[in-house]
Amino acid sequence: MMAEASKSKKSTTLSNSSKDAYTLADYLSMPYRSVIQFKGEAGNEAYFAEILELEGCCAEGATPYEAYDSLREEMSAHIQMYINKGLTPPIPKPPKDHTVKVLVRMPASLQQKLAMRAKSEKVSINKVIIDKLSSV
Repeated sequence: MMAEASKSKKSTTLSNSSKDAYTLADYLSMPYRSVIQFKGEAGNEAYFAEILELEGCCAEGATPYEAYDSLREEMSAHIQMYINKGLTPPIPKPPKDHTVKVLVRMPASLQQKLAMRAKSEKVSINKVIIDKLSSV
């Protein structure tokens, strides 16, 4: 008897009766992380692209766009290979929740308005800005 697929495992065997199995289209719509790097030299441009979660899934191209298009084709073939073997392809890890620092130039008048609002609400200017951005 084959084991039920576990989304937390890197690569497991899928049961043919599994009703929650993903399709190729499902996998292709997942947020896999890709990296494209320039690997050529002047006059001989070459870009290398890879999917971080899918070991060995990589492609090359003369432009970043060509490398990415080739990578998507390779990704499809790579995932289909897992499916054909009855295996579950690695699932992308959810992005880590982290903060970033953003430097923004603004007119002094806007900074004053933000400072007055922050003072009246008894919060930081940062909190006022985050609240405004969150409502966008």
